[in-house]
Amino acid sequence: MSMTISVRIEPTRASDYCQQRSHDLREKTTTPGYVDDDRTILNSPGDIPSLEKIHEANENMKFVARQETEAKFEKAKASGDDDKIKEAKKEKNKCRKSYDRNGVVAYRGILTFGTNARLGVIDKLSSQEQDSLALEAINRVANVLDSTFFGITAHRDEASIHFHFYILATNKFGKKLNPTKPDLRKIQDEAAKPFNKFGISRGKSKEAWIKEGADSSKTIHKSVSELHADLPFELEAAKKELTNIKELARLKQMELDIAKKDLLQAKELLQKEQLDIDRVRTELNTEKENIEGAAKEYETIKLRCDGAEYEVEKLKNILEKAKNIAKNQFKGKEYEVVTKNTILQTVTETRILYTTSDMNDLVNSVAAEAFFEIKEREANVQINEEIINQKEKNLIKEKRDFQVKNAEKEAIQIVRDRALQAFSSAAIELHPNLLSDLDFKSWVEIQIGLGISLAEVKEAVKDTAFEDQICSACLKISEKEAQQDHQEQERYYGPGM
Repeated sequence: MSMTISVRIEPTRASDYCQQRSHDLREKTTTPGYVDDDRTILNSPGDIPSLEKIHEANENMKFVARQETEAKFEKAKASGDDDKIKEAKKEKNKCRKSYDRNGVVAYRGILTFGTNARLGVIDKLSSQEQDSLALEAINRVANVLDSTFFGITAHRDEASIHFHFYILATNKFGKKLNPTKPDLRKIQDEAAKPFNKFGISRGKSKEAWIKEGADSSKTIHKSVSELHADLPFELEAAKKELTNIKELARLKQMELDIAKKDLLQAKELLQKEQLDIDRVRTELNTEKENIEGAAKEYETIKLRCDGAEYEVEKLKNILEKAKNIAKNQFKGKEYEVVTKNTILQTVTETRILYTTSDMNDLVNSVAAEAFFEIKEREANVQINEEIINQKEKNLIKEKRDFQVKNAEKEAIQIVRDRALQAFSSAAIELHPNLLSDLDFKSWVEIQIGLGISLAEVKEAVKDTAFEDQICSACLKISEKEAQQDHQEQERYYGPGM
């Protein structure tokens, strides 16, 4: 595809002229299959004379040239200048050769455009502008060959717009056209000049292509007939290629739609999983608070138990002290008691004896009260110890149940994470362009709105298929926040702070 214009010419014998004329005029008997009949009305048909008229035009060109060269020869003879006479005679002799009605009667030509030139410029011009520019270009071509053009026809009913034209086989000097290589190069330059203002130029020459080491296909110029012979096949191949491209595009679109649907489902699953994670996180926090509260209660009860044991020990001490005090307060009475009485000897001892009244006072006033108080407190302590032991067992059971439940949730989360990772990796491998459709920045902002930090977000997507995109989104948000902080500081403190 290029912004170029190209012109091709080739000799046309009398036997081929009529057939080519019928083709250019779109006579039904010669219309090829690749022509779009519905667009034939858009053509600009030229005035292509009959073969007899072409013969007359060529013969008239020779007749006029003979008269002119004859007049120049007579004038040179009258001057007496031998060099002028010699030159004029040479020109006169060139016109002596008669016109061959069975030979080449004209040169047919075709004016074509590169794809970029056609799509970007030519197709956007009106038919009148196209015809006017082509007329100027073909006139320049005829001037290079010193001949006359006729029969310009614009074909807009084929794959690409192009122009056909004819140049008389006899030039203005009465000689048969015989274009040289310099002539053929020059007509390319001249034909391009009217289009230069649109950025269209002649194509590269064969020598330029060869110098650049181009493929041989680029250095072989096709003739007008070859262009027309190849065009139907090239058009058919282009149509097939276009059909294949459309089918491929349709399949790709189907794959893209399926991938988008899968991705939407993945998003919904991810949102659901996020809700589950938030719920589990709330439950974990509640369980944690319960455990911490139970631990504090356990410590409080343990302190109370320690205090109760201390009280028991204290009461025991009180009891012992009360007993000693009671003994000091109630010393009893001394009596002489006979411990041995025989015929020969009577033995007595001094002993302290308590009366029944003294014992009752001792027991009822101190020891008994202390004893019953201690017993009561010991019973309370035992009850508290049983309560503490039961609560401790309950806490241990709750902690074990919590650990089991937490392990199950973590296992479920790991399975979900692996499944989602496998799904996302497969989706991205099949559709690598889908990541560009996701709004990762908005997703990260939603997580921040839920109280999750950027560090936690990046840690959550670590080693996943979305890690790079999420981290990039986090970086953008971080930079935006830094910029906002900077602007806020400048607003309060002024620039340069």
